[in-house]
Amino acid sequence: MKFRRKSATEPETPDQAATEPAEGSEEQTSPPAGPYDVSDMPDLPEGVQRIDLGSLLIAPVVGTELRLQVDEASGEVQAVLLTGPAGALELRAFAAPRNGDLWSEVRPQIAADMSQRGGTATEEQGRWGTELQCELTRTLSDGRTGQQLSRIIGINGARWMLRATLIGGPARPGADRDTWDAVISTVAVRRGDGANSSDMLARDMLKTYVEPGKDTIAEAEDRARVRLQGTLRTVTLRPRGGVPALEAELFDGSGALTIIWLGRRRIVGIDPGVSIEVEGRIGVHEGQRVIFNPRYQLLP
Repeated sequence: MKFRRKSATEPETPDQAATEPAEGSEEQTSPPAGPYDVSDMPDLPEGVQRIDLGSLLIAPVVGTELRLQVDEASGEVQAVLLTGPAGALELRAFAAPRNGDLWSEVRPQIAADMSQRGGTATEEQGRWGTELQCELTRTLSDGRTGQQLSRIIGINGARWMLRATLIGGPARPGADRDTWDAVISTVAVRRGDGANSSDMLARDMLKTYVEPGKDTIAEAEDRARVRLQGTLRTVTLRPRGGVPALEAELFDGSGALTIIWLGRRRIVGIDPGVSIEVEGRIGVHEGQRVIFNPRYQLLP
């Protein structure tokens, strides 16, 4: 359950503080240097201070309301939302390995989740590299259906990743992206000693793909016939002994193994980020756990 509360330090009126750059100013067109690690964040303009929310330090933004999603058990802030009449900006910080590229790892899985829910996710190039432009059909409060737009940005930092999701109006093509990017660029991240984001991702995957009584990759025995569900992390054409072979890595949150279709160069629908169920016998080949030529079914 989401718990939202308004920050006591949020500015009461738009005149008190703002990070929105003035129209026509140099800051509006200059690429932002942030987001920052908390250890090297610069000061904001005089009179403006970041609000310290634990893992995230956020500057107030004129015309928005600050809302928090808090973990009820730990009391820690999981997500920060800046909401306004046209839409919202959600910010989440995740721990990551040093010099890693966590965004490249999770981006295909976000796209696959969007596809499972009947939406689309298109990769585009933005200020911080590859981002996702998403569209999802939702049922509105009045019973009508409408399209929910979102723009998801992943930014790798010093042992952390910041995920910024623009929802509604701010995600529309032609929206004032420089203004919203400038807001994101002022954020500072405090990594802390929490669980690595790959652990959190694994738990989410287990909830999605592993039901009670079903096989998991980690617990499945070698030479046993199993039925597994998961996401394809990679798909590669890798000939073996002169024979074409399509090789994929299947991940279900508990572990990973290799799927190999011998004699195949391409299989329609078998792509990175796709959710799939496979059935076959686990073997060991060249030190890897492998299922050769499994029966498979693409999952919705």
